[in-house]
Amino acid sequence: MILKKPYAFLIKHFKLIHLILAGIYVYLAFKVNSILSYYNNFTSGTVGKLNAINYINSFYLIAIILSIVICTIILILMHHKKKPKLLYIILIILYILIAGVISLSMNGLNTIYFSVLDAKTLRLYRDLLRIILIVQYITIAITLVRGLGFDIKKFDFVKDLNEMNIDVSDDEEIELTLNGTNVITRNIRRRIRELKYYYIENKTFINIIIIIVIVIGLFTLTINTQVINKVYSERETFTTDDFHFQVLNTYITNKSSSNKTISTNNSSFIIIKMQVSPNTEEPEINTSNLILKIDNNSYTINNRYYNSFLDIGNAYRNQKINTTRTYLFIYNIPNEDITKKMQLIYGSDKKINLNPINLDETEDTINLSITNTLDLSSTILSSGTITINSYEVAKEFPYEYTYEIEGTAHTGTLQLSSTTNTILKLDITSSLPNNLTLYDLISTYGKIKYTIDNTEYTNNLTINKTPGSYQNGLYLEVDKEIEQAENIYLEINIRNKKYNYKIK
Repeated sequence: MILKKPYAFLIKHFKLIHLILAGIYVYLAFKVNSILSYYNNFTSGTVGKLNAINYINSFYLIAIILSIVICTIILILMHHKKKPKLLYIILIILYILIAGVISLSMNGLNTIYFSVLDAKTLRLYRDLLRIILIVQYITIAITLVRGLGFDIKKFDFVKDLNEMNIDVSDDEEIELTLNGTNVITRNIRRRIRELKYYYIENKTFINIIIIIVIVIGLFTLTINTQVINKVYSERETFTTDDFHFQVLNTYITNKSSSNKTISTNNSSFIIIKMQVSPNTEEPEINTSNLILKIDNNSYTINNRYYNSFLDIGNAYRNQKINTTRTYLFIYNIPNEDITKKMQLIYGSDKKINLNPINLDETEDTINLSITNTLDLSSTILSSGTITINSYEVAKEFPYEYTYEIEGTAHTGTLQLSSTTNTILKLDITSSLPNNLTLYDLISTYGKIKYTIDNTEYTNNLTINKTPGSYQNGLYLEVDKEIEQAENIYLEINIRNKKYNYKIK
């Protein structure tokens, strides 16, 4: 095998190599300009989406890889002959970035052709193409200068052959001979040795090429997975032209807030609780863009039974949104799809993986004692805490309050009592979401239970006697028999969550 050192060849053809490099850059600039023109025309409506296919071509990236290889070869030459090499390092980095931008624009063209590219992303691609086009004009000018030999003293290698010290070693040939009796084994060993010697002689060049390929691959992979084809998770915010969306929770249920079965046709409801913030003034959500994808099945919003889920939140029904709101988006699906992987698809490019919670599968009861804190963050309320600090039971409680007459403060006393029942006073520290009051929480989700002689009773009254100015708990009118109770409990059922709070 004959190997020839390339340095003399590269020096003698320095201008030609730069002219070839400039030609590649001109070709790339021409193609980038044509893609940019398509984006501009598509934005103005003068060309259709089907024309996008004419601009999708993998040869752009092949041309960039070829230009990077040429720059790398020149870089090695400059390093070997101790000449300035910063320009070629910059060119390699620039065209790696340009490869990424062209890859992005190709994906954009593909999206336009097959579906819809949102306006914000389209404008981003157009602006990036403008920037790299300007950069390409600069690189064309520089490589033409070196290719035509204008910078004679510093870079005209033809004139500086003697200065570069071209000797026999720059153009020498090396002959390799291999011995062996077995033809197949000999050929295999020869090929391995040839590859080994080729790698050793061109180690720097090959390593740089490998690094460049890895960088381009990682850059392209990152752009595709984290920007173009990014798949979001619940609690991650994704943005469209008109809104910021955040999926807070996803639920599965076939029961109403009163625990009654809603549908009998072997189906259930997927309820997506999502926070929505507007980017423009009072827009409406195009709900046809919100598709629930399960395997190969697609489902659209079904608000027929939205009143059954008022305990979870308010369904979106074409309201105008002028501030951040939280809405429910409801889908009716067959039970056979409940356990399958689910994605919410917005438009064509926003995908959110869903992890639904089955509200019809009640979890084990959580028992708490007085002074324990009940954490509501894992319930459909999503947040909130309650701590019952103490309790009292009496026929009446005096309640002092202050009021003002003509600028003078006065103190009044109110007797909180019941003629036929008794009063349960609960000292409670709480933090509740969405303007939910303590009494709303207990009247909607809670029951007072008590035991007398090991028999359990449920209080059926729980009338609110709490003055409006009192913020430290509740005064509740309850059954008179609770005065003799051995145990008193506050039982709270919030869909699939059940808490048993022992007060006494």
